[in-house]
Amino acid sequence: MATISSTSSSASSNYYLLNTGSNSALQVSGLASGIDVDSIVNKLMAAESVPLDTMNQKLQLLEWKRDDYRTMSTQLSTLLDSVNTMTLQSSYTKAATVSDSTKVTVTPASGANNANYTITNATLATVATNYSQASNGIATSIATSSFDSSKALIDQAAYLTNGSSISWDSHTITDETHSVIADGTAFNLNNGAATASSITVDDGTATTNYSIFTSQVDYNNSSDPNKVLVDTSGKLSFNNKIVKGSTITASYDYKTVNVDLTTYNSSGQAVPIQFDANGSMSLDSILQKINSYGTVNSFYDSASQQVAISTTNTGNNNSSGQEMQFNSSFFTNTLKLNSAYEQGGNDATFTLNGMSTTRHSNTFTINNTTFTLNGAIPSSQTVTVGIATDTDGMYDKIKSFVDTYNDTISKINDMISTPSDRDYQPLTSAQKAQMSDTDITNWNEKARQGTLYNDNILTDALSTMRQNIYNVVSGITGGSYSQLAQIGITTSSDYTEHGKLEIDESKLRAAISADPNGVMKLFTSGSTSDSSTSTQGIAKRMYTTINNTISQIKTQAGTVSLANNQFFIGQSINELSDQISTFQDHLKTIQTRYYSQFTAMEEAIQQANSQASYLQSTFS
Repeated sequence: MATISSTSSSASSNYYLLNTGSNSALQVSGLASGIDVDSIVNKLMAAESVPLDTMNQKLQLLEWKRDDYRTMSTQLSTLLDSVNTMTLQSSYTKAATVSDSTKVTVTPASGANNANYTITNATLATVATNYSQASNGIATSIATSSFDSSKALIDQAAYLTNGSSISWDSHTITDETHSVIADGTAFNLNNGAATASSITVDDGTATTNYSIFTSQVDYNNSSDPNKVLVDTSGKLSFNNKIVKGSTITASYDYKTVNVDLTTYNSSGQAVPIQFDANGSMSLDSILQKINSYGTVNSFYDSASQQVAISTTNTGNNNSSGQEMQFNSSFFTNTLKLNSAYEQGGNDATFTLNGMSTTRHSNTFTINNTTFTLNGAIPSSQTVTVGIATDTDGMYDKIKSFVDTYNDTISKINDMISTPSDRDYQPLTSAQKAQMSDTDITNWNEKARQGTLYNDNILTDALSTMRQNIYNVVSGITGGSYSQLAQIGITTSSDYTEHGKLEIDESKLRAAISADPNGVMKLFTSGSTSDSSTSTQGIAKRMYTTINNTISQIKTQAGTVSLANNQFFIGQSINELSDQISTFQDHLKTIQTRYYSQFTAMEEAIQQANSQASYLQSTFS
């Protein structure tokens, strides 16, 4: 370990000159007097700079304290993650054994009973399906063109097997207005598939009537000075620039097709899908909107030119009829869908422990155990399922929590119990210049000690966490345990370990085997929002304590993403940095004054030397 008692003047030579911004134009080399001016000024500035060194040392200590706080916050966050896992009942799992997992998948929850099951004679639940009942599909080709499901339906109607099969609903809009917020020639109506009867533009001085075209060719060939092209999407393309502040007024009819379909949820309740699809929508976009309701999946197959549709729920959810009921001509006439041709929509059937039963879904839950049928099981085959406590899994999770807790309190205790050493203060730049990198590192390790000695936040956190661990959990129902000691977790008898937890493995495993739910409730009972911690499980208590501690540390030391003015230590760092900057300016002024004084002295000596030379030459 390197030791430094004071900063020698030779070691600091040039340091103060360079770092206080001296004016090289004023520096002199003592040519007239023979005095080492730089050395003298440097020693004078070393004395003047003592307060600056003190401030820089205070700044370093603040930065170390901030960083040490954040290190403790990171360690507590690691413990918080472990504690959060312990608050979840799903962490205390049961283990399942299945004789044929290709047929059945089993997931027991924490509250699942230890049990054995047999499953046989199983058939899978299916979705209901349907498709266009037309031998040649819903569309046909005309000349070299054919139906395109990605283009506007109103433009593709001619390519349908029977174009008149679309039952359009017509709507009339009178005097729809649009305020022009920027100069342009392209604007949009509120609706597509429009047949406009009148379009005018009022620019504030006059109202102009525009001739309406729906054909690009006719629009291009027209010599009309005021014309507008209206396309399928409802876009208006004017041949003249429409200036900002103008008002466009349009009257038009537009077409929609009614979409009306009824499906059923797993509770047997009807779920309607109803909307008016604008004629500018493509068949693909209409089907996508139908799918967005979440109860069916539909698509158009260009190879067969048919629409296929199926339910997203399996099972027979409508006991009085089909799973999908088509209530508008868009489905029955245009898409050629007939509810009578529906297939599937069957419930899952199986025999469980000798009892025949059904489910709408292939996934079902019994006694907190979730079963999923993956394949049919004939009557000649039996799949056996066993549910037992996952002793190893629970033990490993609890041990991981204890290990993380012990590691955390050990590091916190080291931090709050180590005092600072007055013989080791943060190094100045002049001191660092005398030392090797290894010596600097070793010195800083000593100088940094004690930043959080007896810190109130961490001391209180340790005290509260110990209470969280030791205190009885009251009000637990249906559980055998109310203290950690009852399941084999106790505090070390060695006081130097500051409350380290120890696990009696055989006792903990026995407690898990005897009452796994009781072990789970010891950690998870109650809620983190309970006004009293007495009824909270140990993990719930710890979660609240650690969360509060991290929040307090953040108030003091912030995070790397926060600006200094957003936390207390950062504010102190800013204030001290401002003081350092002001004092550095003060040192620059003093240094300039010293050099000015020495320059004046040199000039006086030079003048005296000149006069002496003159007199000597005169007398000689």
